[in-house]
Amino acid sequence: MGHVSVLEKTGLPPGAPPFRNLMVNKWHLMGGGTGYAERRSGHTGILLSPRKGRALFLGLGTGGSMSAALAYDFEVIEGIEIIPEVIEALPLFSHINEKVYQDPRARIICADARRYVMAAGGRYELIVADLYHPDAAGVSNLYSAVHFSAIKKLLTPDGLFAQKIPV
Repeated sequence: MGHVSVLEKTGLPPGAPPFRNLMVNKWHLMGGGTGYAERRSGHTGILLSPRKGRALFLGLGTGGSMSAALAYDFEVIEGIEIIPEVIEALPLFSHINEKVYQDPRARIICADARRYVMAAGGRYELIVADLYHPDAAGVSNLYSAVHFSAIKKLLTPDGLFAQKIPV
C-alpha cells in the first residue's frame, strides 16, 4: 500500500515530548509534530455534534483527531485506516493520540474507508473524514457524490459529518 516512515527531530530539550512526523511514500505528511493541530481539528467537528453515541473517524494518521473524542460521552469511537503500517505506528504517537487505541470504547479497523462506509451497519452521531490527499492513488473516491451519499445514510437525524479538506 505504501512506504510508511516515522521521522523524529533530535536535539530537543531534556523532558520535551517527542517531535515526530508520520509520512507515507516520502511525500504525504500524515500528521505529527506536537499534535496540537490534530487534536484541535478533532474537537472542531465534535463540538458541533451531539457529543454522544457513536463516532467514526475515516483516516487515522497519528490518531490525534480521533483521540479528541475521548473527552466526550461517545459509547463507541471507531477509526478506519487503510494502511496497516500506519496503525502499527500509533504507539509512536501516544504523546499525541493519548493512547486512544487502548481505550475500551475505541475500535481501530484496517479497511478501505469508502468500502467500510458502504457496508457499515448502525448509525453514527459523528463522522469525521480526516485529511486525505486528493493526489494520492484511489483517494478521489473519497470525494465522490456516491461516498458522501453513503455517509449521509449512516448519520443519525441529529448527526454531523465533518470533512477536512487540504488547502
